[in-house]
Amino acid sequence: MTLYGHDCCPGTVRAREYLRRRGIPFVERDVTQPGPFAEMVRHGSYATPLLVFGESRMVGFDAKEFERLWDQA
Repeated sequence: MTLYGHDCCPGTVRAREYLRRRGIPFVERDVTQPGPFAEMVRHGSYATPLLVFGESRMVGFDAKEFERLWDQA
């Protein structure tokens, strides 16, 4: 699981807290840096947060939608 985002993005903060509370391991990539930003764009997004896991991509963060996608992954 990779979380692309930045600290000024409320969705990134919500996603990070959600993943930590549930003990879901993830790598966080700060898109204010050129490399992580380029990775995010290669995944087809210019918006944060972007969660990438398995074949799933989630732009923005909605806990119920995340749980649905996570169960399918």
